Amino acid sequence: MIKRASRLRSVLEEQGALGETEQIRGRRMEQMLARGEQFAGEQGYLPYYMYRQKNSAGHAGSGGQENIGYAKPGSECLYNILIMEEMQSIVALGAGASTKKYHSDRGQVSRIENVKSVTDYISRVDEMIERKRHALER
Repeated sequence: MIKRASRLRSVLEEQGALGETEQIRGRRMEQMLARGEQFAGEQGYLPYYMYRQKNSAGHAGSGGQENIGYAKPGSECLYNILIMEEMQSIVALGAGASTKKYHSDRGQVSRIENVKSVTDYISRVDEMIERKRHALER
């Protein structure tokens, strides 16, 4: 995916190559997705969850791309479903990571994000940990 706010997207836009790049990428992606779906079906896997990437540029004009999880019947991963549906807390570590706290009483998720800069993250790691600890204890 070429992320909307990425440096690569900016460079391609400046060079006037973004439209052509996305058309080629779109055709290749369609081929890869079709092959993946065919292979999964041949091996007895079925789709069981879908996740739309919110901050990516998918096919021209679509505003996003879908990720589909496959599993053999009876082997679906409940964790994947809960995470994709944002019905599960998850602790994430590292620069730019986003912890999610699921509030079952409200059916909502709150996010606790780390700073994106690795240098800032390293110098503020104790702060990041404490923010997460505090949010998760509530």
